[in-house]
Amino acid sequence: MGILNPPNNIFMLQTLVNQLNKIGVQNQLCDGALPSCTVMHNLDHEIPQLIIWPKSTEEVQQALSLIAPLKKLQKIPISIISGGHGYNGEAMCTGITFDMQFMKSCVIKDNKLIVEPGCGLRKVIDVLQEHSRIIPHGDSLTVGAGGHFISAGWDLLLTRKYGLGCQHVTSATIVYWDGTAEVVTQETNPKVLHSIKGSFGNFQGIITELTLDTFDTPSEVHLARVVLDLATLPKNIIQRSYNLPPEISTTLRFFFIEGTPKLVLILGTLMSKEKTIDVIAHEICKNLAEQVKNSWVCESLSDVRFLPLERTAQEDWKSIVDMTTEEFEEISEKYWKRDVFLREMKVSYCQQRSYWINITAPNTIFKDLIYFLKTISPEFQEKVYGNVTIGGGEMWKNKKNVSMPIGQAIIRFESHCEDLKTHQTQSKHLSYLFTKVSEKYREKELIGKVYSGDKFNREK
Repeated sequence: MGILNPPNNIFMLQTLVNQLNKIGVQNQLCDGALPSCTVMHNLDHEIPQLIIWPKSTEEVQQALSLIAPLKKLQKIPISIISGGHGYNGEAMCTGITFDMQFMKSCVIKDNKLIVEPGCGLRKVIDVLQEHSRIIPHGDSLTVGAGGHFISAGWDLLLTRKYGLGCQHVTSATIVYWDGTAEVVTQETNPKVLHSIKGSFGNFQGIITELTLDTFDTPSEVHLARVVLDLATLPKNIIQRSYNLPPEISTTLRFFFIEGTPKLVLILGTLMSKEKTIDVIAHEICKNLAEQVKNSWVCESLSDVRFLPLERTAQEDWKSIVDMTTEEFEEISEKYWKRDVFLREMKVSYCQQRSYWINITAPNTIFKDLIYFLKTISPEFQEKVYGNVTIGGGEMWKNKKNVSMPIGQAIIRFESHCEDLKTHQTQSKHLSYLFTKVSEKYREKELIGKVYSGDKFNREK
């Protein structure tokens, strides 16, 4: 990858713009700043010289056909954004960015989800609920389906039972860099389909449609939250949680509650509450089972999806579903719960690190993480959080059907700040400290293979 080299770049780009305008493909030269309609969740990103907003596979083909001759003359980086929510901001580049936000169709047909890349998860959630179907996915409403379902689709509640969202991609429409298009399936082009399921496909072309298998909505869905005491933490809780039935999912979240660093167990189950408590008592310990028994916060999948949101979001749900990303971000503080907004959902300068860790990691990992939190200054405490999320189940069983590295448990830390100076000093320093803290617990075979499917880098 390279950048457009002056002085030819201005002439080449203006020629391209004229050609795109002639065929009616929307575009804009950036002149050092993003247009307001292109929203990046992370403000720390590169600025492209040109943004193209296609509205169909045909327009993507037309644009790439015009760009292809230019790439033979000079190295032009091309990147693609779906919803602009990539945590590392690396879906942007210094050349040409395709913003897919106007390709947002989403339908269920024959129990399959057929979705275009610019469709936000809020619309995916709505369509799935209307048809009583599920597929594993995340919980941020502005995430675009394209980047999400080719790079991961980790669901804190469903992934152990059903796998990652990207593991259920059955076909995709891809436009290659020369402008030719192909619908790839396991029968027609298994190698390209495999590369798409894990985000490597975005380095062969632009994905314009995905088809995914869906499943019946489970009859039982429950979620509990338990504040844990490090002194009485069950021994080897990570490995014991990993060995639970795949219907039970666990995440251990470390963050601040009223200025105090806490470790909170988030336990989701697709079993009855009674059976779940029995399993926890037998496989982990009776004390934790008793805590879970008194800590249920959700009684349905809908409850889980709306948990990070204020009640007004549920009341205004249909209007939210149809908003553009720009429209939603302008009023998003109204809909997210305040703590979730500050540490996860606010457009800001963001630092995020994720690493695969050993499921045999001892409980000292949590003591180290709480000690790490204690180093964070008070004014920054509301804007950070981390998770240790237990994988396994179907995700692990089917790890070979995706092109990304898959481990058994993942550790993640995220920080947000409003100004660039603080981002370049304190938040980047915290990411460095977190990396050092997590080093001794990482899965050796996956060191260097981070869980970050949206990264726009040379290695892929």
